[in-house]
Amino acid sequence: MKIVSSTGHGFTGSTAITDLLSEYSCIQSCSVPSYELKFFHDPQGILYLYNNIVQSKIPSAKNVAVNQFYDKCVGWANEGTKMNYEKFFHGHFLEATDRYLTKMGGDKFCYVYDYSHMNRIQRFATRLINKKNAIISSMFVTKKYGENHVKPSVRYAEKRRAYMYYIDREQFCKLTKEYFNELFGQIADKEYFNIHELIPNHMIDECSLFFDDLYIIRTDRDPRDVYLNAKYKAETVDFPVYDVKVFCNYYRYTRELLKEALKKEQKKEVLFVQFEDLVYKYEETVARIERFLNIASETHVRAKTRFIPELSVKNCNLKQEYAEVERDNIQYIERELKEWIYDFDSIL
Repeated sequence: MKIVSSTGHGFTGSTAITDLLSEYSCIQSCSVPSYELKFFHDPQGILYLYNNIVQSKIPSAKNVAVNQFYDKCVGWANEGTKMNYEKFFHGHFLEATDRYLTKMGGDKFCYVYDYSHMNRIQRFATRLINKKNAIISSMFVTKKYGENHVKPSVRYAEKRRAYMYYIDREQFCKLTKEYFNELFGQIADKEYFNIHELIPNHMIDECSLFFDDLYIIRTDRDPRDVYLNAKYKAETVDFPVYDVKVFCNYYRYTRELLKEALKKEQKKEVLFVQFEDLVYKYEETVARIERFLNIASETHVRAKTRFIPELSVKNCNLKQEYAEVERDNIQYIERELKEWIYDFDSIL
């Protein structure tokens, strides 16, 4: 099975790629096109697990990372109705995750009490219990040096297995590939499976290690349209459009991070698509995508039913629509981010 995923920086048109690919008969897509799996984007995801299981030599760090990853998976398995991982993977998500983590630890483990889940009241109650037991014990028992006759309360703690993880990079990658093959194998029945934003734009090579056959299409977009779309079309509250200077700093920051990533020798072949080219040079860009994926144009059986360039063009070159109210901000973006400005004059 081949997995194809688009990735971008936010408001750069990666969803358009996902929509376009859903029009092909040889590609299976999610019922919710914008569905995003957070395995690699979340701070407690696979990369966090890798860094602590493989890179770290601290036993407690390994177990904490595994527990946090599993707890994160439990959260994902209980999210809403549209973004529920247990439903997405047809009831096999937590079961497969448990097997995956157990294989990493093998049969070498001990039992420990985990206090990390206790709330404030439980922590306060535990301190009171321990203090009371210590006072009572001191009244009746004379301790010798090095002795402690009071066991800490475990009333609110969780008893968990603490595995003795000893696993290298190759083993981790192998087990993680098996994990994803099992999960996607439950839901895929076509040659390609199309999932939106599976891995982060800045760590494509690192994340590709965990898949047998992964195709990534990376997108970007004119910064003026990113700014104006986010501010007026999407009306988002979690994207820095409240101040044009902050926006420019953020836009440059994310692109400079990508430049650093691209300076390395790229092992994974990635197709870059400028969103405006997909709109204004539709046939040419679609042909590039088909060649990249090695799929026949004849399988594009539902062309322009999900991604419609004639409609998307209304979200391009917005500097004209907002010329009056955003003149100063547009000019500021053009000065600060000129290397990413799209040449609309050459195509209009």
